[in-house]
Amino acid sequence: MIHHSETKASTRVRIALIGAGALGSECCRQIVQLPGVDALIESILLVDPDILTWQNIPLSRVYQELFHLDPEQCIGRPKVLILQSFVNRYAPLIEVEAMAAPVAEVGWQELRARHILITATDSALSRMETALAATTLRIPMLDGAVHANSAGEGRVSWFTGQNDHACYSCGMSDVSRARLLAQMASPSNGCERLTPALAMSSAPPDTPSLEITAHRMAQLLCEWTANRSGFLTGSFIVQSGELARIAAPRSVTCPWHDVSTAELIELFPDKPFRDQFPRQGAHQGEQCFELQWPISLVASCEHCGKESRRLLRLAQLRTASCPHCGGRALQSDQTVSVIRFRDPLAKLTPRQLGLPDLHLIRLRPTVQFSPITNGQNEKETKRATAS
Repeated sequence: MIHHSETKASTRVRIALIGAGALGSECCRQIVQLPGVDALIESILLVDPDILTWQNIPLSRVYQELFHLDPEQCIGRPKVLILQSFVNRYAPLIEVEAMAAPVAEVGWQELRARHILITATDSALSRMETALAATTLRIPMLDGAVHANSAGEGRVSWFTGQNDHACYSCGMSDVSRARLLAQMASPSNGCERLTPALAMSSAPPDTPSLEITAHRMAQLLCEWTANRSGFLTGSFIVQSGELARIAAPRSVTCPWHDVSTAELIELFPDKPFRDQFPRQGAHQGEQCFELQWPISLVASCEHCGKESRRLLRLAQLRTASCPHCGGRALQSDQTVSVIRFRDPLAKLTPRQLGLPDLHLIRLRPTVQFSPITNGQNEKETKRATAS
């Protein structure tokens, strides 16, 4: 059973909703229509990088309604901004913030301010990135998914966020987890293309699947708000309104549950890394900042062989196009995963390195890590970060 740092049921909750597509918009609609929602929800953070297209309209009751009211304000705009206007329309007392960005670009101070993270996305990578934040920050995660072209079938999972309970990654096979972790953190593409292998079905789910799954997600959110100490980690298969619970034991192969005493540091976005290390005199050089998302400084294209110098998270690199030939076969030649006090990169600020504002980062002993880059020197650092 879970425990949470805040146990008073009377406290209104602050939620983050990751994903504003078909399921995410329906989940938001169901939450907004909960009885007494103003007394239940304090604020909602909406996170999704996508814009609304014509193909999205038939899949969402929310977007259908708003499109008929004002079509010119819908197509081509970020989904989160449109969904924000929906919440403002039907629940004006709820504070709504919209971030048109992947969840990996949301500062962890923003996420730590939330009581629960809700994922309603068709991206397994986005779920993994959210799950890492939930597990590290010890925040519950409510995850929903629907089966393409199913008749009222879906899955709703609850993860407590506690270290001794299963997380989203625990429920994956070792092979699937390894592929996703490689997409997040490995500089090499390996022997297979990861993006097609990890892509979910593009077939759209039907309306009953969306409504039933979103309804159960809203129910669980409501129940947890009333009783935050009575929830178990596990998944529910939702079919025709009935539930079949599946236990979710913690996996011994999941890498996110090792007990760590490393401190999470609040970073100032415009202050050099070197100035943000704790003052420890002679021992200052024995620590390093660990980046949650390794960053490629220099990449080469396997098709044309030319070099590209852009700051990209490795997950972004997997889907990025080569600026020279347009191919999608970039491989990182220089990758940074930790920042030491004496590293040339320590002269940069977190914002210059491409980290989100209001971020948190782990401070660890340097001895746990191998060198952070391949042949990195100060001249190459300046060239790679000139933009």
